[in-house]
Amino acid sequence: PLVWNAKELVRVGEFFSFGETLYYGLNTAFLLTIFGSLGLAGLCELVCRWRLARRSEGPARIFSPAPAILVGLGLTAVYLLLFWGLGVHFFYIYIQGYKAIFT
Repeated sequence: PLVWNAKELVRVGEFFSFGETLYYGLNTAFLLTIFGSLGLAGLCELVCRWRLARRSEGPARIFSPAPAILVGLGLTAVYLLLFWGLGVHFFYIYIQGYKAIFT
């Protein structure tokens, strides 16, 4: 998602001003995609540690703060996007901010 957003910023930077381009790059769809990807990365880390603990003979630490925080960020993003509808409601705030800054 980071590479895709950078590509989109370059693409829209050709016809938008610098401020508008940055504003476009910080929209809710992009931010929630990043947090969702981080959550999946944390979940994959926990699964990999669990599988490693099953295969190893000695004790292995499965849970640590970093993957747990990442999973929490991902669950928060999914909750805000799907269940609370932040993506839809925040879009209207986003558009009002855009109009206030650039018009």
